[in-house]
Amino acid sequence: SVVENEELLEKAITVTEEIIGDLNIPHKGLLFVVPITQVRGLIAPKEETTSPPVTPTPLSATTDIKLITRETSVSVVDEILNLEPTIVQRELDLMAVAKVMVNNPSVTVASVVNDRQRLVGLLPLRDLVDDLFLGVIPEEYLSETRGWEDALHFADLSRTQTAGDAMRPAIFVQRDDRVKDAFHNMHRHKLSGIPIVNEHHKVTGYINLLELLALYCRS
Repeated sequence: SVVENEELLEKAITVTEEIIGDLNIPHKGLLFVVPITQVRGLIAPKEETTSPPVTPTPLSATTDIKLITRETSVSVVDEILNLEPTIVQRELDLMAVAKVMVNNPSVTVASVVNDRQRLVGLLPLRDLVDDLFLGVIPEEYLSETRGWEDALHFADLSRTQTAGDAMRPAIFVQRDDRVKDAFHNMHRHKLSGIPIVNEHHKVTGYINLLELLALYCRS
């Protein structure tokens, strides 16, 4: 209905709302004055907005994931994984080495360097744990002693105090090597990871089996 007097409109609104309820609820009717200064009982429907469908991008199509094969260069894998190597001085005591490794848990093989920062050996986490826990639970290691070789190994462990004492020979790859070379070195020497070195044998990166497997699965 149409009400042309504003004072009368207010009364009409009051009476109407007593009968049918709040006019601000849609579909309750329409009241207005001429010229129009108020509108009650009319609510514009909200426009439904729909977001465009998102098409997932395949992992192999993203910029940082490339097809990884046995011939892929170590430099490509290093740039993708971007793992910070754990580097320790050969004179560092084993407890200090442990603290450094704890701060970088994704790297389980420490690179041991000399005073010129050149790689001289590796210290896997498992070896470090054996050396540290020998003094805590020696019976665990003594129970495995079966002959002279085992006894000599136990004696060597008991004398181990620094990274240089505990380290293995330096096994590594360079950026121009291939993924197959890195895997061969890790598999042959039973290492979970190895450092990447430059032409001066200074450690520049790190590659490990777990991250390499994850990258291969995503490529």
